[in-house]
Amino acid sequence: MIKLKLFILIAAMFSQNLSATETDDAVAKLTSQLTLITKIKRFVDTQDQGRLIVLKNSTEQTITAIKTNGLTHTKTLNQYLNQFVTYKTSTSYFSYINTAVIAPDVKSLYDIMDAITKERGLDDFTFNKMTYNTFSQMHLLLQELAKGNISDELKSALANITVDFGHLLATANSGDNIPTFKAGAEMFHKIEALYPLLYQAASRGPVFDLILNVQGLNELYGEYAGI
Repeated sequence: MIKLKLFILIAAMFSQNLSATETDDAVAKLTSQLTLITKIKRFVDTQDQGRLIVLKNSTEQTITAIKTNGLTHTKTLNQYLNQFVTYKTSTSYFSYINTAVIAPDVKSLYDIMDAITKERGLDDFTFNKMTYNTFSQMHLLLQELAKGNISDELKSALANITVDFGHLLATANSGDNIPTFKAGAEMFHKIEALYPLLYQAASRGPVFDLILNVQGLNELYGEYAGI
């Protein structure tokens, strides 16, 4: 009986150590991606950095999910799926900005994503909430922007689409399907119509990265949804 208890205790300790090692490895891969994104960003024109901000944020959110909820939690899996779709949709972006200088780092970035995809089985999932996740982030960013030093015209335009965001997110919460894509396309064009006002606000300085993030998210969704 004593031997059985000792065996169970050793097995439990081994399982905990294995789980910790797996978690550390997962975080290390994501941290390496962040390092690569930072290196790539140095060689990309400022106006083209929006997508890199989106990729950075998505990767950081996955690290946070792992540390908060654990590696196998449903919320962590959902964030992994969001990151997977974000990277997968960004291949054409990297084709656009690619140069001989950044090509090795871009390849390494996607090699790591491929390894993560295989380890977590992300290719096996057909259901995702990319529309909901993308526009939720955009909504929060625009709410933050509305509190800043921006023109009355932009404040009014942001207030006008608040209700539209509510309707979209309610639809998109069920996952990506035909009604969701239709509502997402409509919101994509509404955000796109705000670009001139957003660019004016960006020229004032403090909100520049925030607006780049909004643009990056919107363009990511446009490519994802084939708009």
